[in-house]
Amino acid sequence: MRLSSKAAKMGPDWSYLTSELLILISEMASTTNIQYVHLRAVCKAWRQALTPNPRHLPRQNPWLLLPLDARCRIDVDDFHLSFYDLSQSRTHRFVLPYVRDKHVYGSYYGWLVLVRDKRVSLHNPITRSSIELPSLDAPPTILSAAFSKRESTLPYVGKVMLSCNPSERGCVVVAWLLYQSKWELGLCRIGDTHWTGVKMMDMTMSRMLLDFTCDNKSVYMVNIKGELLAYDLESLAMRTFPSKINFNAMHDRINLVEGVADAEADGPLVVITTEYLGKLKQIYVCKWINNEQRWCRVKNIGKSVLFLSHYDCSKLQLEDQHGNEIYYDRRHYVDMGFRIGINKIIMQSGYIFLHCPSPTEVFPTVSGFPSWFTPSLI
Repeated sequence: MRLSSKAAKMGPDWSYLTSELLILISEMASTTNIQYVHLRAVCKAWRQALTPNPRHLPRQNPWLLLPLDARCRIDVDDFHLSFYDLSQSRTHRFVLPYVRDKHVYGSYYGWLVLVRDKRVSLHNPITRSSIELPSLDAPPTILSAAFSKRESTLPYVGKVMLSCNPSERGCVVVAWLLYQSKWELGLCRIGDTHWTGVKMMDMTMSRMLLDFTCDNKSVYMVNIKGELLAYDLESLAMRTFPSKINFNAMHDRINLVEGVADAEADGPLVVITTEYLGKLKQIYVCKWINNEQRWCRVKNIGKSVLFLSHYDCSKLQLEDQHGNEIYYDRRHYVDMGFRIGINKIIMQSGYIFLHCPSPTEVFPTVSGFPSWFTPSLI
């Protein structure tokens, strides 16, 4: 059959390839999430044939979500976020209109946590999927009656965390809120109509929290006394670990590692960063030794790699990494702003070196802190 001149110019119609052939092409042509997303975006037929959760892709290296100039959050048509790709030494720029008038409060499991007024939402910049969570003042509200009537006053959100990927059943969102000079922990599951307050044994304990993390079973919190508390998400019971974490509250920053530690520990890993006059002095890791009922400083976390930012710390096992390393971002101040650098510490030797001079642009001093983002297709 002879093709018309118009059809000949258009070339073959790639949308009629079989599903089996498309899957084979995707496995051979895509080695990263970005490449796979581009394949699924070719046409509707390709998107239907290629699953959004491919099994052939290796675990992706995290990207660094670069600081955002606070003056450019609102009233810009081309709102974008920039992510520095550690493995390819390049910056990805995404135009994300959904994020334009919201504040980014970290990233977990490939989803950004966004806050605007009394609303918290989740957004996956790779798939462009969004999840709306209930308003913080939705009844029965965790906010006080006096506070909820003051529409001009908004809660200050200190931190938000996810217990697992939002696409999984039972995902819990935990938020640390400040209102009327009172700190509260609230949580909700995907699909809930309101937030539930976490009842603390001591009402003053919530304002002394330094950090928290969570998994599908518990919310872990550390306070200024060095005590680690665990809030059971099923029984709603609170327990305190018998031994305190040894750190200097004047110079040290505490970061609980996202999720639970390995099978040998009965609680999360703790990263302690020592700073003096704005300069990094040391980073070390402690884990809970259940048999000895005490915290122990460790120099070996196996094949895991820690990615530390100012507010969060995540742990991953990557196929192209040797493990037992910590990556962390550092600000290098210059005239009228700062640059971002990425350092790496090998825990066994304690040797610190500049991994790459990542991004070279200068960020204004009003910009926020960078945070690690692991691209996800689910």
